[in-house]
Amino acid sequence: MQAAGHNWEIDAFDRLVIRHQQRSFESTFLLLPPSAAWSHSNALLSTPHHNYTVNDYPRLFTALGYPEGRLKLEAIREAGYDFLDRDPGVSVYCFHGGGVDTPERLVYESASAFPDSDPRIETGDGDGTVNMRSLEACARWKTVQSTHAVTVKYYEGVAHNEILHRDDVIDDVLRIAQRRAINQSR
Repeated sequence: MQAAGHNWEIDAFDRLVIRHQQRSFESTFLLLPPSAAWSHSNALLSTPHHNYTVNDYPRLFTALGYPEGRLKLEAIREAGYDFLDRDPGVSVYCFHGGGVDTPERLVYESASAFPDSDPRIETGDGDGTVNMRSLEACARWKTVQSTHAVTVKYYEGVAHNEILHRDDVIDDVLRIAQRRAINQSR
């Protein structure tokens, strides 16, 4: 989103106009691949001159001609929105799909193409929107949770928005809600 813009494959939306709009929302910075889940050697975006990893966000924002991005990311981090290494203090249920081709790396073949041309998109496993490494990041809470359970459930072949409509997922959520209601009434 920050680099290429994402128009949800709707050709009527110019992805460069959408990119500008997406950059205006601080919440999109929370969607950047987290350093806790991604290897520092995995390139998220490649140009002929540099491979950008999770360690390179400030440098990437400069290369994009978007220095405000670095400032927004710093503000979000300073505010304590680095969720993965803190005990959230509640039980956590992570339900996610996978087995769907998902963007993993943006590749700009020429320096002149970066950042305003369509990149080549390399895919990996995920839910079509979120890569598997990021989806599995919530399992890290198992190492920092002291008193609350962390439950992770994977649904094979289920896409990002599809998970909201699946009967098996809805049944799992209802089972958890019913179990919690019974436990609280005791």
